[in-house]
Amino acid sequence: MYDPTFLKELEQVKAEKNNDKIVVLYVGRLSREKGVEDLIKAFFKVNSQKVELWIIGRGHEERKLGELANKINKGKKIRFLGFIRYNDLPTIYKKADIFVHPGKWPEPFGRTILEAMLAKVPIIASDSGAPPRILGDSGVIFETGNIIELAKSLEILIEDKKRRINLASKAYNMAIRHYSPATITKQILKEYEELTKRQ
Repeated sequence: MYDPTFLKELEQVKAEKNNDKIVVLYVGRLSREKGVEDLIKAFFKVNSQKVELWIIGRGHEERKLGELANKINKGKKIRFLGFIRYNDLPTIYKKADIFVHPGKWPEPFGRTILEAMLAKVPIIASDSGAPPRILGDSGVIFETGNIIELAKSLEILIEDKKRRINLASKAYNMAIRHYSPATITKQILKEYEELTKRQ
């Protein structure tokens, strides 16, 4: 379920997007299974020069990823912003134009996906684990580890503002409808009731 406090913070944030650039955002641990290396490689294959990649988080791959970004830099900007406090994340999400979840392992849920949905940021996610089920048709799904497909997905959303807006709106509505505390609590209670009937 989503955090209602986080939703309230999002609604109060006054931050706005920069019309002169497209911000691609990653939030999470910097470790191999998170697929950030794939995201960086895909980012540098994108033709647009008006795009920036913001990487939020810390992890044992941080140095390696920084070196990779410097090695294959093609004039595009990558910002490693390190650890950002949970209370400050709404401002970051509000400034983002695209959120990417490039996970390489079958993650059972993914809190940051819900956060991006609530922030009305269109989402690109790998087909590993639960993200495709969470997003349904409200996000763009690419084959895990397929850097070319991820780069193409980025280019499509970078160039198509209308599609970004439509996906963002659909994802927000899905989060509110399916992942509210009230909805999830009812589902949990229903499961318990079904279990007690079987005993």
